[in-house]
Amino acid sequence: MLTFFTDPYINELLYSTFARYHHYAGNIDLLDTLEELFGKRTVIPNLYLGSNLDYLCSQIEGKYNVEDLIENHTIFPYYNPFLPMERKISLLNNMKYGNCEGIYTSLGFAAGGICRKKGIQYCCKCVESDIKKYGEPYIHREHQLEGILVCPHHKTILSTYKKNSKNTSRIEYIRLEEKELDFKKDINIINDNGIDFEKLIKISQMAYKLLQCSINNIDRNDVLNTYKNLLYENGFMSIGNIVHQNELYYEFTRFYDEEFLKLLECDIDFNNDYNWLKVISRKSNRTSHPLRHLLLINFLVGDIDIFLSHVNKKYNPFGQGPWPCLNKAAEHYRQDVISDIIITKDSKAPVPMGTFKCSCGYIYSRKGPDKTSEDRYKIGKTKEFGHIWTDKFIEFLKEGTYSSRQLANIMGCDPNTIRKKASELNMNYFGSNKIENNQVNSDEQEQKNGFKLEKFKDKVIEVIESNKGAGKLKIKALVPNEIRYICKYDKDWMDRVFVLPKCIENSKCVKINWNERDRIYLNLVEEKCKEIYNRIPYQRVTKSAIGTELGIRNMLYNHAEKLPNTIQFIHSKQESVEQFRIRRCNNIIKAFINDEVPMQLWKIQKLAGINKIAFNEIKDKLVYKL
Repeated sequence: MLTFFTDPYINELLYSTFARYHHYAGNIDLLDTLEELFGKRTVIPNLYLGSNLDYLCSQIEGKYNVEDLIENHTIFPYYNPFLPMERKISLLNNMKYGNCEGIYTSLGFAAGGICRKKGIQYCCKCVESDIKKYGEPYIHREHQLEGILVCPHHKTILSTYKKNSKNTSRIEYIRLEEKELDFKKDINIINDNGIDFEKLIKISQMAYKLLQCSINNIDRNDVLNTYKNLLYENGFMSIGNIVHQNELYYEFTRFYDEEFLKLLECDIDFNNDYNWLKVISRKSNRTSHPLRHLLLINFLVGDIDIFLSHVNKKYNPFGQGPWPCLNKAAEHYRQDVISDIIITKDSKAPVPMGTFKCSCGYIYSRKGPDKTSEDRYKIGKTKEFGHIWTDKFIEFLKEGTYSSRQLANIMGCDPNTIRKKASELNMNYFGSNKIENNQVNSDEQEQKNGFKLEKFKDKVIEVIESNKGAGKLKIKALVPNEIRYICKYDKDWMDRVFVLPKCIENSKCVKINWNERDRIYLNLVEEKCKEIYNRIPYQRVTKSAIGTELGIRNMLYNHAEKLPNTIQFIHSKQESVEQFRIRRCNNIIKAFINDEVPMQLWKIQKLAGINKIAFNEIKDKLVYKL
C-alpha cells in the first residue's frame, strides 16, 4: 500500500504523474519505483497510455478508479470513438491488467500512425502557467496527440522537449524541468509557409474536446452510420447509399488545400481506390486515424460537438416525424398524425421518394428532400384516398349541387379524379358534362390541328419558292417534320404541290439519274455532318444519324453502290465510339482553358459522361496532356 502519491494535475498524462512520483519519492533506482507502483520490476514506462492500472488503484486505497484514470489522464479517448467495440474492450483490459504489450499496434501507431511525435511535446505558454500555478511544469496529454501541432488553449506551436527515450534509459520516467524548456517559440514557422493556421487551431481544439467527452458507448459503427447520414444530407451520397466520391474529393480538397493535407500527412491520391478518404466514407474493416476523422468531421459539420449530437440520429430527407395528414375530408387535415413513412428511391431520378400512410386510410407520396417548411404540406401523388375521404365524397355526390371542378377543390384532387371516382361508385352524374366537355375539347383540338396544318403548308411553300429548281428530295430534307405532318393529315395537298414523275407511253417510268441524286445527297450530307458535329449536347456523327435526320436512311443502306461520293464522304466523317469520346473531352478541355478553369481530371471525365476505364484508355490522346 502506497502512503504517498502525486495526484495528477488537470489533463496530465499518467506518465508525467509517475515521473513526478519518482522525483518526490527520492528513489535512486527506477526499478524500485516500478515495483512500488505496479508490483513488478518488469514494467516498461508508457508515455501515452498506461498498464497494470488496476494494481495501481488498489495501492492508493480506492482514491482513484481505473476508468477515471484512463478517461482523464491518457490519450485513449482520442482513439476511443473510432475503434470497433471488440478492440476497444481488449485495449481497456490490457491497460487495466496487462503490460500494454502490442497496444500501440492495436491503436494503429505501428502501421497507420501519422505525424508521429519525435518526443514529448509542450506549449511554452502552458508550462509558464503551470509553473506559476503549481510551482512546476507537467506533460499535458492534449499536446501529445498525433497530428496536433498547436496548443488548443494558447494557439502556439508546440515545442519538443530535449530529453526523449533515445537519449535516456528506456525504463526512465522523463520529467519536465524548467531549465530544459524553451519559452520563445516562433508562432510564424508554419504561417510563413502559407498554411491555414486557423484550421490547425480548429483541429487542435476539436481533438481537445474529444478528450473531454465521455463517449464510451460510441464505436466505429456509430461513427460510420453518422457519416452516412451527413454525406447524404450534404449531397455526397445517393438514396441508394452510393457515395459520390468525385464530388466529395473535389469539395474536400477545396476546403483543405494540398499543402495543408501534406503537412498533416493526409494528402489523397484520388486514383487509389483505397485512399483514406474513400475508406473512411464507406463501410470498411479498415480503421482510420483519429486525425483524419477530425478532418472529415470539420468539413461536414464544423465541430465535434455538432457531430456527436448527430450520432444515433437517422437523417430523414422529409424531416422529423410525425408528419401531416393531407386528407381534406378528415378532421385532422394538416395535423401531424402520421408516424408511418416508407422512403424509397424514385424510379426516374436519383432522389428519395417518401410514402406517407395515415390511419384514416389516406396514402400520399412526394419527392424529397424537403427544402422548406412548406414542403411538408405538398402532395406529389395520392395513392389511396381511404374510407373517410370516400364517405365524405359520397355525401357530396348525393347532394348533387357541386360541379366536378368544385368538388375537386373541396376534396383536394383534380376534376378527372372526381369523375373517375364517381363512375366507380356508379354515381356518375357528371357523364353528360363529360361528353359535352369531350366534344368541346375535340372541337378545340381539331381547330388547333387545322391551324398547325396551315402553318406548315405555308412553311413548305416558302421553302419551295426560296429554293427554285430544287428537287423533291432536297425540299423534304429541308422541312422533314412539316412534310411528314402534312402527309398525315392532307396527303392530297402534297401530291398537288409535288408533281410526281410521269410514266412514258410504254408504262415504264423514267429512270433515276443516280449521278444527280448522288450530287444532291452529297450537299445535304455535308451540311448535316457539320450541324451534328457542332451540336450541343454532343451527338456522334454516324451514317444512321445522318440518314435518319435527312429522311434518306434507306437510300444510304440499300443503294450505297449507286451513291459513291456521298458514301465516301460519310465514311470520312463518321466517328467511332473512341473518336466521339475524344472529341467530347477535347471540347471540355478547350472550354476549361478559355474560361481559365483549373484542370480537374475527374471533372473532365464526369462532364464527358465516360466511365473510368474508357477514360483511362483515351486520356493520352487528348489535345491537352493531363
